[in-house]
Amino acid sequence: MFTSQFLDALGRWQRGWKRDKSARIPIAAAIEREAAMLPAKFRRPGGRLYRKRHLYMTHDQSELAPLFLSGLLDEGSVTSWSTDYEHVERLGDDASFGHPRLAAGAIFAHVPREPEVILDISSLWADESFVAAAAAYCARDGSEGEALLNFAAKQSEVIMRAPLRLDEIEALSLPGNFQSLASLMGITREHEDVLHQMLDAADIRLERPFVISRDRASAVLSKVLESIATKMSTAHKV
Repeated sequence: MFTSQFLDALGRWQRGWKRDKSARIPIAAAIEREAAMLPAKFRRPGGRLYRKRHLYMTHDQSELAPLFLSGLLDEGSVTSWSTDYEHVERLGDDASFGHPRLAAGAIFAHVPREPEVILDISSLWADESFVAAAAAYCARDGSEGEALLNFAAKQSEVIMRAPLRLDEIEALSLPGNFQSLASLMGITREHEDVLHQMLDAADIRLERPFVISRDRASAVLSKVLESIATKMSTAHKV
């Protein structure tokens, strides 16, 4: 059931691709193909899943425009989600906010339908036959054995094929700089005191980075999303 090809594909997926989209596509295709051969119990949808996606300002706005103008962003392949919100919230911001074109880090929350779930990695590691197969693979020096053991089920990862939806943004992570936030939200200097009040009411202390979530700061989150959408709409009318 757990072939060497599947274990190769899973380990390669977990080893990652260093944000190289061209490298991701064949890796994603391999795990989707191999996982489809497993029993359905490894693809059952559970509760709410989370994904953090850093959103970049590109010359053609190929990332932000579909999401903010049509409400959907198809990432072109299967993607990584997690059942662990706190793990997702911690991912990647310190390094990513040094990127000059980064607009924000968005955390999406989605309740999957059965066809969307490609593989629940935690369910694999809860299965004794998989654990035995992974151990045997590593013992015979399988090419991706190190990645398999390093990651295991630590990230509570679920691989899914589902678009990102604007109305499923649960939180945004932003650089901890007041002027950057004010600019992103389109707030002029004479109205900065209103932003200060919104941040104080939500008990947000600017750090690098900081997270604004729907449950803690719905007004701030809505204002940021509205501002980005307005900028996208204006740019496309020019």
